[in-house]
Amino acid sequence: MAVTHVALFRFTEESTSGQVAALADGLAGLPSEVPTLRSFTFGPDLGLLEGISDASWDYGVVATFDDADGYHAYRTHPAHVAVVKERLSPIAADRATIQLHGAPDRPAPLASP
Repeated sequence: MAVTHVALFRFTEESTSGQVAALADGLAGLPSEVPTLRSFTFGPDLGLLEGISDASWDYGVVATFDDADGYHAYRTHPAHVAVVKERLSPIAADRATIQLHGAPDRPAPLASP
């Protein structure tokens, strides 16, 4: 069953637009490096909840894989590890992740009550 990985980040006050651009460049290279990625979307929060909620994050990544093995291959792939270590960790103040079954084009079946 497909697995979707969602990661959310808040950046440090000291992070610069150049560092965020470098992160985006690193993330943009992952689909050509990690063969288990089926879809990959990333970018800054659109600010649609500005003034409504303080629950927003600065940046997000959504990646889809055929299965859990594909996710684990991505998580430990040297290209992904390098982006996290060299470009994300220096500017990340906080992060949250979740992995769930299904994909935008292949939703998980609903559980029966």
